[in-house]
Amino acid sequence: MGRDAVATSLPLELGGGLVLKTAQCPADLERIAQLHGLAFDPAAAVATRVLALGYPGLRPQDFSYVEDTATGEVVSSVCLVPTVWRYEGVRLNVGELGIVGTHPDYRRQGLVRAQMRWFDRELEARGCHLASIQGIPFFYRQFGYEYIIPMGHGYELNPERVPEPLEADAASSVRRATEGDMPLLLEYLAAAQASLAVSVERSAETWLYQDDPAREDDEALDTYLTLEAGQPTGYFRVYRREMQEPHRQGVVIVEASPLPYRSSLAALRLAKELAANRRYLKAIRLSLPASSPLMWMAAYLGGRWQQPYAWQVRIPNAVRFLKAIAPVLERRLAGSFLAGYNSFLRIDLYTDTIELGFDRGRLASIRSLGPIESRAVRLPWWAAWQLWLGHRSREELCAWYPDARVEPALQPLIDVLFPKRESWVFPTL
Repeated sequence: MGRDAVATSLPLELGGGLVLKTAQCPADLERIAQLHGLAFDPAAAVATRVLALGYPGLRPQDFSYVEDTATGEVVSSVCLVPTVWRYEGVRLNVGELGIVGTHPDYRRQGLVRAQMRWFDRELEARGCHLASIQGIPFFYRQFGYEYIIPMGHGYELNPERVPEPLEADAASSVRRATEGDMPLLLEYLAAAQASLAVSVERSAETWLYQDDPAREDDEALDTYLTLEAGQPTGYFRVYRREMQEPHRQGVVIVEASPLPYRSSLAALRLAKELAANRRYLKAIRLSLPASSPLMWMAAYLGGRWQQPYAWQVRIPNAVRFLKAIAPVLERRLAGSFLAGYNSFLRIDLYTDTIELGFDRGRLASIRSLGPIESRAVRLPWWAAWQLWLGHRSREELCAWYPDARVEPALQPLIDVLFPKRESWVFPTL
C-alpha cells in the first residue's frame, strides 16, 4: 500500500521490504529495545525495557514497529502510552507518544510518519481527548502538535545559597517515602494540583512504578516526605539519576506539594546534599509550577530563572474534547455575569467551524459544522487549542496572530469560558 497509505489493520506493507506491525509478545519488545539502543544509546534500551515491561496497563500492542523483512531487523518504532490528565477535575484520556526511534540507516524514509498514522487511528479508536509528547524541538509540529503546557527548567540554584540550619530548624526533617505513605502522598498530590487547570491523574500503582528502587533508567524518581516535629507536612520528588543533557544536570526537583517555609528549606538542604555527589553539575534545579512555594524560595535565595520547555499537545477531535470539558465551561459561565447565557457560539478554526449551543447557561449541544465561514470568532486551530487549554488568553492570541479575531460583542463570552490559567503536568512515566 505504500508509506502514505492509511490502512485499517496491520501488518501493513510499506514497500521496499518494510512492514509496519504492532508488538505481540515480550520478544518483540526486546527487539524494539535493541533498536532504541542503536538509534540513541544503551540507556534508551534500558528505558524501553522498563517502560514496556513495567508501566501499569501498557500492552505490547501499544508499540508499533517497522520490520525489514530482508534481515528481520526492527528499524523504527513508536509507542502509545495511555495516561490520564485532568482539566479542572474532568478526566481526559491522553495518548502520550512514548519513545520514538529509527535506525540511522533508515531515517528520512517516512517510517515515523507511517506510524503516526497508526498512532492517530489508535487515538480515535480509544476516544482520546488529547495526544501529548515530551519531544524534541519542532519535529512533531509536522504532525499537528503545538507547544502548550510548560514543562522542565525553571530555577537553577547554587547549593551554596541554601542556608545552613538554625536552632529553630531542628524540628524540620526529611525522610524517604515508603509504600505505606501512599494514601498521604495522594492527598498531597491533590493539594499540589488544586490550583492548576490541567494536571495529571496518577494512581498509587503508577507512583510505585516511578519510584521502583530496581529501576535503572533515567526517568526513575525518589520521593521524600518533609516533617515538622515528626509530623508530615508535604513531599517532593527528584530524579534519581543525573543525565548529561543540560536540563537534567544536577539535582532536579521535579514535583512537590506546597511546603511550609521551614519544610521548603529542609527540602533544599537535602537537595544540596545530593548535589555534592553529582558528576556534571553541582546545582539544584527546580522544574515546578511557578506558583509552587519551592519556586518562590529558590527565587528568594538567588536562583537563576531559565525559560521552561513545553509539552507538545494535539486535540485529535475538537467536538469530543469540548464535550468532555462542558461541565467546566458551564461552571465558569454560572459564576460570571453571563450566567444563564442563551444563544450559540461559533468558533471558526479555518479548517472547521465548531458550534456551541447554550440553553439558559447549559451547554446543550456541541457540533461540527464543517468548513463553513463564520466571522464572529476566527482562530487558527493551534491558537484555539492554546485558548481552550488556558495557555494563552484571547487578548494575547489576537495580539500575536493576525488571523485570530473575536468580535467585541463576543469577547466577554470567550474570556469567561476560556480564561488563562496555570497548568502543569507532573511526571507521567
